[in-house]
Amino acid sequence: MKRILFISISAPPKSGPESLQTGKYLSELSKYFSIDLVTTETSSYGWNKVVGKKELLLMPYINSLIELKGYSNRLFSKIKSWLPKQLKFPDDNFHFHTSAKHVIKKLENIPDAIYSRSSPLSSSILAFKIKEKINRPWIMHLSDPWVDNPFLNSNYERNKKWEETCFSSADIITVTNDNYLTFLKEKYPTYQHKFELSYNVYEPIKIKPIDFSQPLSLVYFGNFYGDRSPKVIIEAFSRIYNDSPKELDNVTVSFYGNLDANSQQIIDNANLPFVFHKGFIPFSKIVEVVADSTILINIEDQFTQLSDILFLPSKIMDYISYQRLILSISSNRSPSRSIINKKYGEVFEHDNIDGIVKFIKSTIKAYNEKNYDFFQVHEPDPLFSIEFQARKLMTKILSLK
Repeated sequence: MKRILFISISAPPKSGPESLQTGKYLSELSKYFSIDLVTTETSSYGWNKVVGKKELLLMPYINSLIELKGYSNRLFSKIKSWLPKQLKFPDDNFHFHTSAKHVIKKLENIPDAIYSRSSPLSSSILAFKIKEKINRPWIMHLSDPWVDNPFLNSNYERNKKWEETCFSSADIITVTNDNYLTFLKEKYPTYQHKFELSYNVYEPIKIKPIDFSQPLSLVYFGNFYGDRSPKVIIEAFSRIYNDSPKELDNVTVSFYGNLDANSQQIIDNANLPFVFHKGFIPFSKIVEVVADSTILINIEDQFTQLSDILFLPSKIMDYISYQRLILSISSNRSPSRSIINKKYGEVFEHDNIDGIVKFIKSTIKAYNEKNYDFFQVHEPDPLFSIEFQARKLMTKILSLK
């Protein structure tokens, strides 16, 4: 069995969407390869704190584990917040990619290939440094854009240099959506042959049918921060509530995840009696909540300044697998639109409050009439399954020389 060196700062049992994706790929790739994983130690502090047991979520799928210092507890996180942005390159895990020699010394066997997942981007830079020393083929996966990420606000020239360096060195570069794939092929015509799609994935699950004897339940999973907030949904429901509060007697709206002070204030100020912030929920508990839900809410950033949106939230694939109608709030330029619209739900732009209100009212009417057909969605597309995508990745790894 061939051996791969899997490099990812975000790995189970850490919480966070990238850690969940990494866990899915680790479990499926372990059927085809021996895996040495390089990651950081877990922490009980922060939004990506440890959830679950390493012995159950990680160790069954890997042959060896190299854990580097994460420096992510309360004290070190505070110290990092004081450091200048120039030092924290390319991210808060800047210390991770300085450990190439240490990682190689820890390896009992030199791998046949290297596979890295970023974000955080320090995973890519460590993979580059290790490839330079052991001369093994490298597949670099980018879950989010690098230099062209609108959230990048420091070290632009340095990031640009490292993006070009890593793109030159990597044998294959995988991204999660067509928008970013097209963008990179135009930006780096010399490396067109390296860029490929590797979607975020879902694991097949069974969810019970909708129970019309329960309240109509709309659920959002994810964090709110910066420009991503519950404002659009709150405004739509406030309109309905102000016009006809009785219409919402059998409706609940629940937000699961971390949120910043601004989002908390939006929820508090609305003072809607059927809206609840339930806080962080471990992934293992989400299926239980989904089983009693009716509608899943997706809210993305607007990115009004971008001609093309280069992000595809990984939660979309999980939502598809849950077989619940999706109410998605995103730009028409988002890669998620073509996946969701008319197959798994309805998509509205952020300023289309009228459309969102109309959809919610139609949903309430259909629910009261027990109209099961209204809530029917397509079967999950096998293209986005972990089985399909991992087998595709396996083939690529085996083809590398």
